[in-house]
Amino acid sequence: MHYPFLLTCHGKPERPILTLRAHPIVFLTHGAIFAILFAVPFAAMALLPELTASLLSSVIGGTAAVLLVSLYLLVVLLLGFNYFFNWFFDIWIVTNERIIDVDQEGVFSKKIGELELHKVQDVLAESHGILATMFGYGRIKVETAGSHTEFAFDGLPKPYAVAKRILELSKEDAPLHSHATETPPQA
Repeated sequence: MHYPFLLTCHGKPERPILTLRAHPIVFLTHGAIFAILFAVPFAAMALLPELTASLLSSVIGGTAAVLLVSLYLLVVLLLGFNYFFNWFFDIWIVTNERIIDVDQEGVFSKKIGELELHKVQDVLAESHGILATMFGYGRIKVETAGSHTEFAFDGLPKPYAVAKRILELSKEDAPLHSHATETPPQA
C-alpha cells in the first residue's frame, strides 16, 4: 500500500477500506499517444530509406540527425514516464475515518488533502463518453458540509459503487462524531 504513514489520525490507527487509482484504460489511452510519438522516427526511417541513408552518409548531417532524434526520443520518454508516474501515484485512500487524496504533480511534487467522513454531505458519481461507459470508469465528487471544499477524482473504476460505499461509510461515521460534540443535558 502507498503512503502507510498517512493512516494514523489523531494518534490512533485507521483501517483502510478502499485504495483507489484511475482506471488503467485512462493511462493506456493517453499512453498510446506517447507510444505513437516514440515510433515516429523509426517509421520515418522505414518509409524513407533513401533520405535516411543520404542523411547518415554525411558526417555532419548524420551526427546532427542522430543527436536530434536521440534528443526527441529522450523528451518523449521523459514525458511518458512523468505521465505514468502521475497516474500511478495519484490515489485516493478511504479509511474508516476519512478520505485522503494524494495528487502527484510531477516527479518531485505532490499535494495531500484529507476530508473527514462525518463531514461528507453529498457524493456525485458520473460517467461520460463511450470509453467511460464501455470500461466502467468515471468521476466522483465529494462535497463537504460547512465549507465549499470539494474532492474530485477522475477516471475512477466503478464510480457508482464507490460513491455508494463512501456514503455508507459517512453514515456509519456520523453518529460516532455527533456524540462527541453534543453537550450533556443540564440537571
